[in-house]
Amino acid sequence: MIYYVLTFLLSVVLILYAFCYAKTRQKMVYSELIPGPPALPIFGNILLFGMDPRTYFNKGLAVFAEYGTTIRVWFGPHLTIGLSDPKHIEVLLNSQKWINKAFVYNFLKPWLGSGLLTSTGQHWKKHRKILTSTFHFKILESYLEVFDKNVKILLNQLSKETDGTDFDIYPYINLYTLDNICETAMGVSVNAQIKSNSKYVKAVHSMGDALFHRLGKPLVPQ
Repeated sequence: MIYYVLTFLLSVVLILYAFCYAKTRQKMVYSELIPGPPALPIFGNILLFGMDPRTYFNKGLAVFAEYGTTIRVWFGPHLTIGLSDPKHIEVLLNSQKWINKAFVYNFLKPWLGSGLLTSTGQHWKKHRKILTSTFHFKILESYLEVFDKNVKILLNQLSKETDGTDFDIYPYINLYTLDNICETAMGVSVNAQIKSNSKYVKAVHSMGDALFHRLGKPLVPQ
């Protein structure tokens, strides 16, 4: 019985490996031209990065420190090219040709739909053109009152961290950004910085956690 189970498991592993190899063969050839950590068959570099967000971020910094400003990592059969040089990032961000989103954006569509963040091609260009006028300097000036109000709340929250020890500023900036985007773009005040335990804030964080854990399962069908 054990023999059949082991044979079955081995067959599954071989089939997965053959599938991943066939799907990524061309990418593998070109990826070797880019520095990066050694990747395991099927898993890639998933085990290196782990599932904890803090560990993931720190591992990413360590890989950049070791291999340079342009790196390649494999998340299962998915190749990811990482850039840390601002000049390289600027070229991509200013491009209206290279606007195709990575596969991970597909996981956001059930939540955000097919808008500027998740779409591409003519659909993206149409939404981008509509939003250009929305973010005109004159309109942004009208939001100064909102920004000023929320930054005062932010500074008040940060005043709790004045004992001289290191602290994680991300949760504060995250809630501050959420307050600004909700009040300006959506016309709704959620008071995220003050009500950080509200259902809405928890729902946004839960969605972010769900997306991160989904990325840790690259072999699950998209």
